[in-house]
Amino acid sequence: MNDSIDVTQLRPRTYVKADRAGILELLRLGFPASYVDRLARQWDWKYDRNPFNAEADAGRSAGRAELFEVLSATYLEGMAKEIPPISLA
Repeated sequence: MNDSIDVTQLRPRTYVKADRAGILELLRLGFPASYVDRLARQWDWKYDRNPFNAEADAGRSAGRAELFEVLSATYLEGMAKEIPPISLA
């Protein structure tokens, strides 16, 4: 079984509350535990219940496809050439 990820195949999607645990787990890989613990305590207020997030998401969604095309062409393709595949093992 191949446990690597081709970063050029990653696609953004809108955050949903069910993503919270996975995002915090990912953050723990690169940030101090004290930072992630504080973020976890503030998460509901900062992301899930903040009334401005729904309005901002509508704006982000409107141009998401065009933005991803630019990011893909300028960043992800270059990154894929420089960084080896990510192993999930």
